[in-house]
Amino acid sequence: MRTVLLHLERLQRHYEASVRSYDEVSLLDLSHSLRVWADLKTVLPQLAPAFSKTLSFKTSTPAKKVLRAARGSRFVFAFMPGGVITYAANGSIVTGPQDIKDRSFTVGVSCKINTDGSMELKNYSFMEVASDQPMVKAAAAEDVSRCNYSQWLGAEAVRMSYPDKTGELKIVSITREMLAFPHQRGHFR
Repeated sequence: MRTVLLHLERLQRHYEASVRSYDEVSLLDLSHSLRVWADLKTVLPQLAPAFSKTLSFKTSTPAKKVLRAARGSRFVFAFMPGGVITYAANGSIVTGPQDIKDRSFTVGVSCKINTDGSMELKNYSFMEVASDQPMVKAAAAEDVSRCNYSQWLGAEAVRMSYPDKTGELKIVSITREMLAFPHQRGHFR
């Protein structure tokens, strides 16, 4: 259990450093800490049974009306219930694909500027569809659920649609666990 607490402190330290800047070394260290926590998925229930049973983790997916609006087009949704905090926006908050010249699209993110200089971001969306103002607002609609740690790791972090080699749209859901181990067979193909 002491090792788990040590890894928790390591994760906290790397997270705090990464929130404050886009320092590549800090982000790499955070990435390695997150991989350790993904590895702990199977061990944690034995080490801390109460932790593995608690429904303290939130996950969210785009609401059905958002998915219907995006049907048939390229899209990326990365919803973050409760938001994420950063001090390191560097004036650029949101972006989309670079290959969309002469096409209509909608990009959005919920953003709140805090008095301490930080920025809270949640619910990133890109749709290769020109949306009217009501749809832009609706693009942030989400379905939030609570889950335990193991479920949270296996829950969708990003949903995207992209053309495969034949030009047909392929829809993929990427879990937090897949983000921690992108090299594993079948991830991001």
